[in-house]
Amino acid sequence: WGTLSFDAEVKDVPAAVLTQPYAPAVAKLWEGKVGGKVTGGCGLRDQKAVLASLALEGLAVSTNGVIHGTDLLAGVSQYLGARQDLKEIRFKDLSHHLCVRDGRYVISDLALEGLDTDWTGDGWIGFDGGIDLRLTVKLPAGFRPELGSFAPLADALRGPDGRIVLTMKLSGKASSPEVGLDLAAPRTGAQEQLKDKAKQGVDRLLDRLKRR
Repeated sequence: WGTLSFDAEVKDVPAAVLTQPYAPAVAKLWEGKVGGKVTGGCGLRDQKAVLASLALEGLAVSTNGVIHGTDLLAGVSQYLGARQDLKEIRFKDLSHHLCVRDGRYVISDLALEGLDTDWTGDGWIGFDGGIDLRLTVKLPAGFRPELGSFAPLADALRGPDGRIVLTMKLSGKASSPEVGLDLAAPRTGAQEQLKDKAKQGVDRLLDRLKRR
């Protein structure tokens, strides 16, 4: 039945167009246009064979969009108080390295610069709707989450810029994942180093796309 191998560069393509056939759970979340470069391949017998054999890797970047996290982040609603709007993540810049394998959309070096919050993370979302993500969010300046009996930890969760940083784990089904906070996650410069590393890759990619 043949196989396909490819190298592709995209610019200003709606995220849903690229992700809906393979990872509909991602397509529902990600609103915005995407640029990037990927390489990969798959078998061509039928759609089932394509999904089972699809393997690719690359870098994706997006600007001025929204991650629709209302359902995804429902498990943290109790901590947000009057700022339930923070679950709809408006961003200026988003980038991540991606790898599709074994029926999963695997994310690494995620770096999102939002209008209200900043995020880093890694993990995967499955073609079958499963999810396993670890995300770290930097909350807006002056905002203090409602942590209940853990409220005294709030100051310990502040970064050098005074903004509170929370780490969470999402697992189960992407449509309604279980969300757990990791209040003991180390607060180091690792997240900033990760963002710098991702930004270098993004800058190189954008330079290539602009020259086309």
